[in-house]
Amino acid sequence: LQVRISGQSILPHTGGVSFSWVARPLSGSPLSLIDSNTDADRNGVFQEPLAAGSYSGTGPNPFTVENENRRNGAVGPGFFQLDLRGGYTFRLPQSRTLNLFVDVFNVTNRANFNNPTGDRRSTDFLNLVALRAGAVPTTLQVAARFQF
Repeated sequence: LQVRISGQSILPHTGGVSFSWVARPLSGSPLSLIDSNTDADRNGVFQEPLAAGSYSGTGPNPFTVENENRRNGAVGPGFFQLDLRGGYTFRLPQSRTLNLFVDVFNVTNRANFNNPTGDRRSTDFLNLVALRAGAVPTTLQVAARFQF
């Protein structure tokens, strides 16, 4: 489920100033915590779920989760991005317009990470190492549109 909250305003008495925004708050994705180093129940499968409790990673970006001792029993990091657009519309003869825009993506400059690895045997266990697809640092874009 993805939620997007947006708004737009054309400021009165400004001759064409507009402002809009889009916010995308997302909860974290399910994550399984396992230990692929041991086969505690001796069933030949080295994918034993970790016991319920709190677990933390080590390294430059550790992540802490509460685990429920089941498949997908933990939740990875959430996602939040706020994008803004400011613009001005010039009214030209013969019903033509020139729109100028400035877009700022990820205004809060939040790092939105993928789920970390949930395998306790890994050196990256619960360590945030990769950005989520589509996650960008604060980015500015300038654009123009001519309508005729």
